[in-house]
Order: sequence, then C-alpha cells, then structure tokens
Amino acid sequence: MDFDSNQVIGADLVLGSHPHVVQGIKKYKGRYIVYSLGNFCFGGNSNPSDKDSMIFQLTFHFKGDKLTATDGAKVLPCSISGSSTSNDFQPRVLTGSEGARVLNKISTRSRSWCVSIGADGSVQAESSKGAAE
Repeated sequence: MDFDSNQVIGADLVLGSHPHVVQGIKKYKGRYIVYSLGNFCFGGNSNPSDKDSMIFQLTFHFKGDKLTATDGAKVLPCSISGSSTSNDFQPRVLTGSEGARVLNKISTRSRSWCVSIGADGSVQAESSKGAAE
C-alpha cells in the first residue's frame, strides 16, 4: 500500500458511550469527538435519574473510496424512555422545552472546547487555536 503524506491517518469520528450520560463534543484536527452519547436502550435500571441521550448525525462525502469531506454535524436530543417515571425501553426524540433542555446541557458541556449546539441541534465549532484544532 502506498502512503500519501497528505492523507490524514486516524479516526474520522469518535463516538463514546460508557459513562451512561451525555457529555460534551469536541472538534480536534477537523474531526469530531463525541465523548458520550449517553444510554439509548438501557436495561440496567428501572428508573434512571438521568434519561437524557442523543443521536449524533454527520454526513460523510466520498469520491470513490476516499473520504473527501464531512459536514452537517447535528444533535438530536433524546430520552431513553417514553415515560418520565420509569424506563419503558422506548427511546424517543425530544422536542419543545425538553429537547431544548438536553441541547443546552450538551452545549454547556462542550463549551470548554469552543463547540456550541444551536436550537436546531446544529453543531458549531469555533476555529480557536488549541480548542478546535
């Protein structure tokens, strides 16, 4: 295999989930690191105190078998349950004030990396030296 020194080696997206709660998003060297999506379907607790979760969307563009770009990063705020008083194992996308609350939580947890989440779930990363590089 020939090595192209202009080719970026490594992951194009890192998605984490182990902490069981949503965490922040960072953009590093042009690639996103989503530290934790939270739970999505979780059977380890009949009524977890934090039911917040998210879906992270990112569009990958290819020419042939080469990745040429990524864009359209977006967060869909979710809950692991359709019930607020128990875990019914039916994840749902949140809208209205509950969706806004989860988007704000993720945005707050991403702030130290100069990433913010818009009211529509769009992910904006400032190109601040050291934060988004």
